[in-house]
Amino acid sequence: MMCNCINKIEEQVKTKHDAARSCFMRPGWAEVSYTPYRKDGQVARHNRSEGIDWKYCPFCGIPIETGGKK
Repeated sequence: MMCNCINKIEEQVKTKHDAARSCFMRPGWAEVSYTPYRKDGQVARHNRSEGIDWKYCPFCGIPIETGGKK
């Protein structure tokens, strides 16, 4: 069974803003930003990021397989 959470949210945003279209930038993918420490113990000047594949829909909890299929 495939959830339609992303479609529902896109439709809500489209309706709320009276927009022609709306879309998630990367369905099934999230990116976490962090600021690491340098070797000398100081905080680095630039942020880094790490991509995280969703294992479950963050809205309803249904498992997500690669490619958005359930």
